[in-house]
Order: sequence, then structure tokens, then C-alpha cells
Amino acid sequence: MKRIIIYVLMAVLPVLSSCEDFFHTEPKNFLHPDNYYVNKASVDAGLMGVYQIMVSPFAYSSTTAATIYSGNALPILFTTSDLEYFSGTGQTYYASMFNFTPSEPYVISYWGGCYVGISRANSFIWYMENADIPDMTQEELDAAIGEAYFLRGFYYWHLVSNFGAIPLVTDGGAEIVSHRARSSVREVYEQILDDMTKAEGMVYDADHFAHSGRVTRTLVQAMLARVCLYMAGNPLNDTSRYEDALKWARKVKESQLHSLDPDYSAVFKRLMNDEYETVYRESMWEAEFKGVDGETPRTDGRWGSPNGVLCRDPSIGVTWSNLCVSRVLENYYAEDKDDNRYTWNVCPYDWGTGTTGVKRERSIEFRNIGKFRKDAVVGGSGETRTSTNFPIMRYSDVLLMLAEAANEFEGPTDEAIAALNEVRARAGVKLCANNTMDPDMIVLATQEEFREFIKKERARELCFEATRRLDLVRWGELVKNVQYMSSISTVANAKRPGNYISEKHNLLPIPAMELNSNMLIKQNPGW
Repeated sequence: MKRIIIYVLMAVLPVLSSCEDFFHTEPKNFLHPDNYYVNKASVDAGLMGVYQIMVSPFAYSSTTAATIYSGNALPILFTTSDLEYFSGTGQTYYASMFNFTPSEPYVISYWGGCYVGISRANSFIWYMENADIPDMTQEELDAAIGEAYFLRGFYYWHLVSNFGAIPLVTDGGAEIVSHRARSSVREVYEQILDDMTKAEGMVYDADHFAHSGRVTRTLVQAMLARVCLYMAGNPLNDTSRYEDALKWARKVKESQLHSLDPDYSAVFKRLMNDEYETVYRESMWEAEFKGVDGETPRTDGRWGSPNGVLCRDPSIGVTWSNLCVSRVLENYYAEDKDDNRYTWNVCPYDWGTGTTGVKRERSIEFRNIGKFRKDAVVGGSGETRTSTNFPIMRYSDVLLMLAEAANEFEGPTDEAIAALNEVRARAGVKLCANNTMDPDMIVLATQEEFREFIKKERARELCFEATRRLDLVRWGELVKNVQYMSSISTVANAKRPGNYISEKHNLLPIPAMELNSNMLIKQNPGW
């Protein structure tokens, strides 16, 4: 699948290029879409262009490249929370310490990447909804349009959850409009729900593909559950959405197309080694990366490089390891001594700084993230770029969302307990109950007890998968938790985020270049 995507993209990029204006929704290049979408191959290529911005930077100006999951933005900067801290001193990564400005290049790239993806989705939907493609069935055409609807909603979710109120553009045939006002957070979320609900009835089921790189029905349902949970939390606090989140998570579970791999670490070893599996389908959707330094074509995958285990030996896997695990996560795992996720997610060793790696034990607060460890790659990798896929959605997340939504809607029901226990059973730790005298079980008898437990369980299961910071935002706990992490740390760099963070960091700043070019948009509070 990766090779197909990359080579298709080489053909489609001239068609789907965007100019420097983020809201330019109609490509103006030498090959017009009216003359391009003539057969299935061209439709597939156009659709891959909508996916492409997730993994491969796109130059939308002479100095900046738009990107979402590639580069260092998500691997190291915008995922840092109370579970990890930046261990270096380079100013390039000060965003991970909450010490940055609206001119931060990574903020600009992230904003731009989302809008480039939206522009491409708008164009694809606009030209395809009334298209007559001779060698495509209606089912194939609907599925392609459904994927584009989902991706547009997905890119808007990235924007609204990180930047708050934003300009909303959905017309693929619109003329260039440089100045657009921000739509409200609720309006953007309603558009996301509309796009994803349309997609849910159009895309293929998960068993249609032999990989996890494409949008499928259960993935859409899972993402709808995530969107509804965010709507239920800050800043909207629309608690009626817990019932909707529960409904969508149930649909995924009831499909019986997904289950947990009995071996937690195997999920990530496959990611590191470019392998897919279709037995469990725990990894429901992945941002697909291909190629390393010097290869053509290649994406800009960094998973396992800045957020891996320190090593300078190419035969093992060179990693710059800019992140260390905080004492907060160490303490969460200490509550369950036998948790088999611990020694995988928190690597107790590294390979030193010599070109011939020598394994050495590391003490708490000096341990690197082990989830994307390069020493799991067969043959090693001495490259900065990696071909490791990133798991955007896993089935264990769906189970935990189901458990959380059920508890918020009805309290710690048997359904909520069962979903939680499915995740914990794989981890080899004590199971939970809402009413028992069994000393070997954890009793979660009240809604508040369950709520606090699920917050920790999401950290233990999903740490370093770009969910924690936004979880803390929707729970209203980002500032409090980061300051607590800093207060209990004994390491200087882990103390720094607590000094910089404030309530303004619940949102990223609107990029300075956007403020300079769009007279109708204003900066987020505090920035």
C-alpha cells in the first residue's frame, strides 16, 4: 500500500497543488480537474492527494512546508503533556516546553497542512459528486467521495481541537477569498459531524482492505466517538454528546471486525517493520510513511527518531531521543506492578552515545519513550527519517472511549466495566468491578471513581500516541497536570514546562502569518 500511495502521488501533485493562500479552494495549475478525472486511475490518484498531506510536507511558501504527522510537529512538539518532557536544550523544540510564539514554524506548518488537506478535499468532492467515470461503479465512486468527506472532517477536527474557532471553507468551486472570519467552535464541530456522518454510509468496511491505510466504516465510527467526546468536554461542554459517543463506539464493537492483539508490543513492532495484520485489526488507521534519507520518493516520517530510545549505532537504530518519560507516568504504572505495557512504553535501557551501542540501564526520569523503539526494526536503521507508520486510531482507544462515554452517560455500568476490563486483561493487571468483595479486583462504584480511573488508564494504554494533551484539554486539566509534573520532578528540564504553561496553552496560537494576511481573523486569548 505504501508504495502505491507514494508513486500515485508523484503523478497527482501537479493537479492538487495549492498556492500560499490557505483558503484557495480551486487549483489553478496547468492540468484542470475537469480534464483530469476521466478514469478510475485518475480518481484514485486525486484521492491519494487528499491523504498525502498527512505524511509528506507540501511547500506552500518559499520558507514553510505544510505538514501534519510528518516531521517533528506531532512526534515531539504538540503531543507533550504531563507524561513526557523535552530533555534537550535546543531552542528549536521549545514548543514542547510551552515556550513559543505565534511565529513558531511548527505552528504555521500544522495550520497550513490542515488547510491544504481541506482544500484538496473540497476540490475532490466538488469535481467528483456529479462525475461520470466510465470504469468505476457507483459503489466505488461513493466510497472515494466518502473518504474525502471524512478527511475534510478529520482535518477540521485537528484545527478546531487545537486552535478553537477557525475559518470554515467547504466550497470546492469558490473563488479565492483571502479574508475569512472565524466560525464558532460549535459550527466547526457541526460541520465535522455532517462530513463524517455522510462518510460513514459511503466508505468500505474494514475487511475490504488488507492494510490500515485507508478510511473505513468502523474507523469513521470510531472517529465520530472521539469527536463527540471532545464536544462533551471543554470548551463546548455539551454533555449530551456522551450518549452519541457511546452510540458510535458501540457500533465499532458490534461490527466484530476488530479485537485486541494478545501481545501489546506486537502492535508497535509491526509498525516499526512496515507490517500489517488483518486478524485482529487493532490498528484501525495509520498514517503511512515510506523511505529513509536518500531514498526517492520518500515521506518525512520521524516516528521513532526524536521519540525513540537513545542510540548512535546504525546496526541497532540511530535515534536522537529528545523526550524522556515523566514521573507522572511512572507513578501511574506503579499502581499496577505487573502491567506488561510498562517495560515496552517506558524503556528501562538505552544504547549510549557511542557508535557501537552498549546497553545501559536508565533510572526513572531519564528513561526514553520505548513505544516506537528502533531496536525493534529488523536490520537496524541509521536514518533520521523512518518508514514507521503512526497509529491514528487503535481499537483499544475505542474500548476506552466506550467505557468513558458509558460512565458519563449512565455511571459505571457493566458495559463500561467490561470495555475497560478488555483493555486491562491484555495488560495482565487487576480487573475492575462496580460491586464486589473480591480483594483481587479494583472497585469503581461511583461515576467519579470510574472517571478518575479511566484518565489514568488512557495514559497507560495510549501514552505517546498524540492523545494525552488534547485529553487533558477536554477534561480541563492541562495546566494543572503539567504544573504537577514539574513540581514532582527532580530534573531541571522537566520542571521548565510548569514555569511556562498557562491557560492560553489550551489552544495553539493562530499563526502570525495568517493574522498578517487575513484582516478578519483575531488571535486566541493570551497569545
